[in-house]
Order: sequence, then structure tokens, then C-alpha cells
Amino acid sequence: MSRTIFSSPTAVRQFGGRFAAITHIHDQISCAGKVVQKIERNGEEQVRLELTAVSQDGE
Repeated sequence: MSRTIFSSPTAVRQFGGRFAAITHIHDQISCAGKVVQKIERNGEEQVRLELTAVSQDGE
């Protein structure tokens, strides 16, 4: 797994999500993300990310 420091958490403009399943105590959650779009808006470079989180059971 690789990690890149792209920006600080204070640079987040918008964040949204939905719950698709119940998370139980002691579940191990793995998170991943990828850049799906790079745009320039009002002279500012922005990216759109696709984020996923799954349990040890793949749910």
C-alpha cells in the first residue's frame, strides 16, 4: 500500500457518504480511495475522490 501526502484535512471542501451495512463492535474496517477527477475551479486546483470502507468480511 502506498500513501501520498496531498493536502491537509482543513482543505476538505465537501464530504458525504452513506451507510450500506451495520458495523459491529470489533469489526476491522479497511479504507481506500482513489482520485477520479482533477479540476480547476475559481483558480484553485481540486480533486474528486472515490472512498470505500469495508469490513473484514468484505461488506
